[in-house]
Amino acid sequence: MRLADFVDDPKQRAKYMQTAASISGKQINDVDAALTYYDRALEFDPSLAKATEEALDLARKKGDHDSTEKYLKIQLDQAKEAQDRTALPKILHELGNLYQKFLNEPEMAIDAFEAAQAFDPDNKERGEVLAELYASDVSQYLDKAVKAQSQILRRNPYRVESYKLLRRLYTEAQRGDAAWCLCQALAVLNLAEPDEERFWRRHRADNAAPAQAVMTEDDWKKLAHFDQDPILTNIFAMIQPTIIRTRTQPLEAQGYQRQYAIDPSLHPYPVSQTLYYVQGVLGMQGQNSPLIFQNPNDPSGLGFIHAQPSPAIVLGRAAFEAQVPTQSMAFVAGRHLTYYRAGYYVRHLVPTGTGLKAWLFAAIKTCVPQFPVSADIVGPVDEAMAAMKPDFQGVQKERLSSLVSKLIQTGAALDLKKWVASIDLTADRIGFLLAHDLQLATEVIRATEDGASLPGKERVKEAVLFSVSEEYFDIRQRLSIAIE
Repeated sequence: MRLADFVDDPKQRAKYMQTAASISGKQINDVDAALTYYDRALEFDPSLAKATEEALDLARKKGDHDSTEKYLKIQLDQAKEAQDRTALPKILHELGNLYQKFLNEPEMAIDAFEAAQAFDPDNKERGEVLAELYASDVSQYLDKAVKAQSQILRRNPYRVESYKLLRRLYTEAQRGDAAWCLCQALAVLNLAEPDEERFWRRHRADNAAPAQAVMTEDDWKKLAHFDQDPILTNIFAMIQPTIIRTRTQPLEAQGYQRQYAIDPSLHPYPVSQTLYYVQGVLGMQGQNSPLIFQNPNDPSGLGFIHAQPSPAIVLGRAAFEAQVPTQSMAFVAGRHLTYYRAGYYVRHLVPTGTGLKAWLFAAIKTCVPQFPVSADIVGPVDEAMAAMKPDFQGVQKERLSSLVSKLIQTGAALDLKKWVASIDLTADRIGFLLAHDLQLATEVIRATEDGASLPGKERVKEAVLFSVSEEYFDIRQRLSIAIE
């Protein structure tokens, strides 16, 4: 009989068993006996962390994968009981490795790695392992595989393997349009194989997107660049009429008579026809559409007329003289009209960061008077507040206060530079969607760096990433411009 059999206290028994296990493993070198003693010890006291670690070490050395799994699960329970958030992802990761490499249990490996990732979401190595596992079973994990590769591409936008893998995943899932979009991106990046390039060229459009539907507010929300803070945009949308009233003159004072505005549906020039088409797709016809004027004395192409009560478009000489492909014109028109959305327009009406900050802080202080403002912009903020006062009384002030409250509650830094860039990138997305051709869109981006908040290389990168996104695939389907 063993001494442990005469002891009533389970924890004391566990200690005797642990000692016996240690002797069997280290001195007698009897691994099987040691593991048996460890099992008895943990049966008496499942909290014995040292016994679990020693048993786990022996099981690993023996190559006993089933026992390794058992002790890792015991260790996992111990970490949960102790609420050890440092140990939990490590144990789960090791379980995932065990299921993946030794027990041929890919689903259990995925479960373990996902659980580990929940505790440690920034682990890139584990994220890539998960991405590979997802890709091994398209029928079950397509959505997760796509999301994982998209996250990898966000970190490394020129990772060839991710584009190739996404193309394969969509092909296997019989999602022809998405597969074609990947071939298009690969061709533009000069990474396409001959068959991928042939597929792209076979279905490449030679005209602007033949949209069969009008974009909705939900579409706009989905297409907005992810860096765009919607609360910030809504605040600017609310104060936009005040800024227009304060900073602009009526159209007539600038030499434009409303009766001479162009009807783009009747104006017999490509640029006018393209604007009419873009207005239709973006849902900006009728009262939602800015007036359009032709000005032969203006040497530029598409331009803004900052005017009261609402902005207008000016078509200069270059808009009629330049020979521009229809798709490139659609990109330019789509991008330009995007800025006329409420909130977006402030990006051009107030072109400096200091000016935007003054108006934003004025909106905040109108609702939260104690909001601190640095000495260098106190003057502009006070002027903006004085301009806003008559426009924000009663219900209007309550609406603004609600938005300001939400903005403050988020606790996020007020990064207006990022917000401006996000508006520009959203405009690029709309332009590309309407141009219906990534190669032409990127060429226009490179040719239109003047006045942009980001360099052309960064804008091209973002356009390529958008061209392989689920958001882009979804809007192509909704507008009926996806390939059959």
